[in-house]
Amino acid sequence: MTKQKMINFITSLDLYPTMNNWNNANGYSYNVKIHSLPLTREEKDKLYEMIGIDGFYDSFNFIIEDWEDEMEKYGTHNGKKEISINISGLSDKEIEKKRKALEASGYTYDRHGTVIMTLWKMVDAPIFSAGFNGRSGGHLVLYHWNGYNNCGTGWNHDKEELEEMGAAEVKEIYNILKDFKKLYKRLIDNCEYLAKHYTVEEENYTVEKTRQVLAEV
Repeated sequence: MTKQKMINFITSLDLYPTMNNWNNANGYSYNVKIHSLPLTREEKDKLYEMIGIDGFYDSFNFIIEDWEDEMEKYGTHNGKKEISINISGLSDKEIEKKRKALEASGYTYDRHGTVIMTLWKMVDAPIFSAGFNGRSGGHLVLYHWNGYNNCGTGWNHDKEELEEMGAAEVKEIYNILKDFKKLYKRLIDNCEYLAKHYTVEEENYTVEKTRQVLAEV
């Protein structure tokens, strides 16, 4: 792979604001809106049916987490890791059981509402991370963490800058972005799997609740 071919690949990728434009920072991205995915019409229709269902994003989040573990080869920094657990429909006892299990593995309870419970812990996190950004999570964005806080900072390189770099430096950027493309491909494969092997069904369930009542003594 020549330096020029690597530069052509790097500069061909789209950019997307990493923090809603407030810091004018942009990261490399892929458009992951359903209508833009390289899928059949039938597969896209199936995904549109699923996208509002609780738990739809769970498998995608697991794929991203596994990928981020692989990205530790490019370096790490100590940062705060939050996890959000879907507790919709769970009883108080079930929520407490989930909370205790996570606290036993080092997480600290933060908060919870009727749908999501959030916990956190300090971890050695990869310098590069990825996540969904934009309206309805429409873009998969590569974030470069600055190592001092949890704000994703812009990380991108224009053609002029890349041409001034040495071949080894360009190759490292190229390798990082090839790994990012692998993540995009894994997410597409997961979309295809969900469309082929899952469907949306209605399920009846009851929720056990605890309340205070007046009792005669």
